[in-house]
Amino acid sequence: MELEDLIQQGRSLQNSLQQHRSEWGVTYRHLNQDAYEGWLMLTKRYINTQFPGDKSVLEFEELSEESATPKLFAKMLGILEALQVLPDVVKDSQGETQPVVTINNTQNQTQSQSVLIEIFVDALHEELSRKQIREVKEIAENTNLTHEEKKSSILNKIKDFGIDTLSNIVANVLTNPAIWNNF
Repeated sequence: MELEDLIQQGRSLQNSLQQHRSEWGVTYRHLNQDAYEGWLMLTKRYINTQFPGDKSVLEFEELSEESATPKLFAKMLGILEALQVLPDVVKDSQGETQPVVTINNTQNQTQSQSVLIEIFVDALHEELSRKQIREVKEIAENTNLTHEEKKSSILNKIKDFGIDTLSNIVANVLTNPAIWNNF
């Protein structure tokens, strides 16, 4: 699948966006919500793997969390078109120095591997909603829990999100090509 294919699918879905009026105002829905959700997941996956760390990817992620409107959908397609025309990764001002974790693995020798946290964070953002990330973060930052209690609570919380959530996070990390550059 290429970016052009995702843009074309997006244009088609943009045309299926229908306006609905209610006493609460105007809302928009896709004629085929399943097709839209599928396109959205494929697109997020594609741009996260092809443009890791690009600030446009984060903007696309944020827009995808909002309720669909013609203007929002046009912005999402604009981001995809910009990535297609200018594919060089553009880091945000905070992306100049990326946090790293050093993992020491002792078997017969000690190996130090630097793994970019960004890969893991991207995997979390791809699989969890903002609310779910907040819930996990609250547990991790809870000073009343021991390290073991935090681990257990986080694992239980992720299990509550769905049986495939944890395996999808791990799969997203392991299928990111950048992760294997560190081994």
